[in-house]
Order: sequence, then C-alpha cells, then structure tokens
Amino acid sequence: MNLFHRRDRRPATSVPLHASAARRDRRRRGGPRTPLPLLPIIAVGTGICLAYVSQTAQATKANYDQTSLIHEEQQLTAQDQQLGVQLAQLSAAERVITAAQRLGMVTGGTWSYAVGPTAQVVTPPATVVSAPQTQTGSSILGELASALSGVFAGPG
Repeated sequence: MNLFHRRDRRPATSVPLHASAARRDRRRRGGPRTPLPLLPIIAVGTGICLAYVSQTAQATKANYDQTSLIHEEQQLTAQDQQLGVQLAQLSAAERVITAAQRLGMVTGGTWSYAVGPTAQVVTPPATVVSAPQTQTGSSILGELASALSGVFAGPG
C-alpha cells in the first residue's frame, strides 16, 4: 500500500478524512490546466508552420513543372530537327525529278530565247497630235468623240 500521495510526498494518513475543510488540501480535480497566455503563441506558431509547409509544397510543384517543361522542350527540339531533315530530303530536286519521271513526266529541254531587232520609236509631229476642230455640240459624248478622234487618228 502506498502511503504517500503523488504530489506532496506526505503520508496519506496525515490528514484524516473527517477533518475540517480548512485543514484538508484543496486540490483541483481533472487534467492539467491549459495556460491561456500560451494559446495565441501556439496558434501563431501553428499558422507559421502551415504557411511554411504550403510554400514548400508549392515550390516543389513549380520545380517539377519546370523540369517537365524543359524535358518537353528538348523532345520538341529533337522532333523539329528530325522533321527539318525529312523536309529537306523530300524537297530535294533529285527526288522531285525522279518522282515526276515515275509518273510519266519528261524533263523539258533547255530554254531558248529569240532576240529581236531593236525598233526605234518614232514620235509624230506636233501638228498631228492636236485634235482637229469639229462641230461644237452641246453633248458631252460629242466632245469626247472629237477629242478621241484626234488622238487615235493615224498620221495623215
């Protein structure tokens, strides 16, 4: 049998049960008391920890995205180079000529140009260029016809 209480280390029989309330120790029943001044500090610390974990997770995700985009860019660059080589092979002149001959087309001969003699430009005299006088009519079409007859009339 344990003769001592856990807290005071006094013998359990030192205070009788039927003693007055003043003589008995007033002990609180239940669990330990939470210190109220520490609750805001604990809440702030918890908030800081949650923010740190959130930022770390976001930085890790961004790093992963960056790595995957770099890898995808390298793949697309290699594919672009392959397609450039393939396009160069397909558009080569020898290949086009060979494919045309397989379809039954023939290559044309060499081009030849005919050089003609140079002709001198003869300007008409100033008297021919002026329009001859015709009837003055009140119609616009009549005036246009008389103006054009002088321009298109040959030397004469």
